[in-house]
Amino acid sequence: MYTFREKRDKIIGKDLDEYLAKGWYRMGNSIFTCQFLLQKRELFSATWIRLHLKDFSFNKRNRKTLSRNGKRFHYKVSKATFTEEKEQLYKKYRESFDGFISENLIANLHEGDQKDVFDTWNIEVYEGEKLVALSFFDVGDTSIASILGIYDPDYSKFSLGYYTLLLEVQQGLSLGKEYFYPGYIVHDNPRFDYKIKIGDVEYYDFLEEQWVDEFTFYQKEIMVDQLMNRLFELNSKLILSNIRNSVYLYPFYEVPMYFLELDKYLEHPVYLEIGNSIIDGEEKKERIIVVFDLTKERYFVFSCKRLIDIDLIMALKNIAFQNISMKDQILFSSPNVEDICTYFSNHT
Repeated sequence: MYTFREKRDKIIGKDLDEYLAKGWYRMGNSIFTCQFLLQKRELFSATWIRLHLKDFSFNKRNRKTLSRNGKRFHYKVSKATFTEEKEQLYKKYRESFDGFISENLIANLHEGDQKDVFDTWNIEVYEGEKLVALSFFDVGDTSIASILGIYDPDYSKFSLGYYTLLLEVQQGLSLGKEYFYPGYIVHDNPRFDYKIKIGDVEYYDFLEEQWVDEFTFYQKEIMVDQLMNRLFELNSKLILSNIRNSVYLYPFYEVPMYFLELDKYLEHPVYLEIGNSIIDGEEKKERIIVVFDLTKERYFVFSCKRLIDIDLIMALKNIAFQNISMKDQILFSSPNVEDICTYFSNHT
């Protein structure tokens, strides 16, 4: 499984440090990790990054940003609070945001729950008396994690979102923290490039469970390429064996993290299906699919059934969730593509 989520009464101090160090991050009042993102029918790798603050100093470009904005704006750092002024700024920012964002500030940071699970602080940036930017960050014993940055779109030319990120790094330095965690980046998506401009960041290698530098990280394929290449290798060899199959993205791979029993439902973002799911206009009751598990370095052949829990579908308020796949049983497993081809040659 590539996506995990946990909820606890408190995640502060050393506990937060340990979660961040293994590539986890805050989501509302919970902590989670993911390795893939499905956006506009395309699968991407999500890679967690961090900045080592020991002996760190801002580069010339970032010093210039801090100096320039420091002359026009002033800021203050305090324990996080929610005010009408902040909600209004969030509302204005949300209206200009290209993508999904929670309805209000409390929903974004607390999922509507006022309970303080994390040790959260905020940076308020003002022009005179006007609040023009705001960011939130969590503090651990040795780390600091950037959670949310918003700004008045009328001030876009001042890069206030990036400015508050730099102020958070500066806060981490002043507090003597060892690491700064800005979240994840998405490969081939320039929208996330600003995060790696803060300095020489480290990348979390999920499969090796370690942090590495940029050069080391890109010496091997990113996870999404590893995953797709293994499935399309199987796809091609099965076709050569006259075994009909198709590779599909599976948008519901994260659903078990929120609602379902993890061992019953498919948690892979892409799979290969043998044959057709529709025969003579009727959907097959049982489907045979193959996934490749990067953590185990093995192919798994499953028999699957479509979700038939109508109550659950109604509770999720989305009829599309009827396409969630329930794992019936593991039919076969092997690390070798040739073994999988042989299995299907003998069973089709």
